[in-house]
Amino acid sequence: MPSHEGSPASKEKSYQSIDDIRLQEVEEDAAEYVVRVGLDTPPSEIETRIKRELEKRFWWLNKEWQEKGPPKEQIEIASRDAKLVVYNFGDVLSPERTQELQDAFTLLQGSLTENKIADIPPYCLINNESATNTKTGEDLSGNSPPKLNAIVLYPRSLSQKEHRILGVSNFEGTYLHEVAHCLQDQDFQKEWREKFEWKINNEEGASGQPHQFYVNTRPELVPNSYASLDPQEDISDSFVAAMKNPGAIDPARVEFIKRYWLREGEKVDCAIERKTDSEITLPSKESFAYAVVRRSGAPAFKI
Repeated sequence: MPSHEGSPASKEKSYQSIDDIRLQEVEEDAAEYVVRVGLDTPPSEIETRIKRELEKRFWWLNKEWQEKGPPKEQIEIASRDAKLVVYNFGDVLSPERTQELQDAFTLLQGSLTENKIADIPPYCLINNESATNTKTGEDLSGNSPPKLNAIVLYPRSLSQKEHRILGVSNFEGTYLHEVAHCLQDQDFQKEWREKFEWKINNEEGASGQPHQFYVNTRPELVPNSYASLDPQEDISDSFVAAMKNPGAIDPARVEFIKRYWLREGEKVDCAIERKTDSEITLPSKESFAYAVVRRSGAPAFKI
């Protein structure tokens, strides 16, 4: 289980305060976070940086989520080796959507290699408010913010029935798509760009439109128009297809994902438990280990 999934919050469903976390200064090799500062950086600035880092890493310490109040429901999906905790701040999920989420998590547990299973965020947050996709200007279906250790699903993931990959619901497809963002590392992305002919785009885009940093020289093999935005979206939608409908995309993409991320599938049983009202428990963290590395010429931290 993830180390940050601490003891449950109080029965009143109050969120933990950052000030309740015990900060422990340790050696660099034992730290959860290393603060790199100048020789004369005051302790107050170091503490501010640590608290900012805590807000980025642990969603329940972030004001965006705290201001929503308690979630409407908590769903826990657990295999023998892993658990996904879903906090839903929107309308209660229908049995169909709950089953889709369970099916997706079970599929991942039975298909991914062990090291990739460890990359799946332990939390899924269903947001009751919409957000804008900066790449398209449309409403977002999902997001996987760096460091947050959670996948965020937005109302569009529930309101739009079909995903871009044929035969997949938008809710299940969005969750799998966001998981794929979390599985990618720089080496994988580099090899994908080389294999599937993504090139740096030196041309100016249309006025008022976001610049597209990469362009694909074989667009007819990219799964769909959204996947053609950049290599990361290509990877993520290709992953959805590899998991749910391999015949819907370029076979070479499916084989690439299989070679790096998947193993021979096995049957995995996942139990599910739903909690509401007084049954809901919020996560907390007891302590946070940090190290301070001082050096001359370190940039000042901007508050």
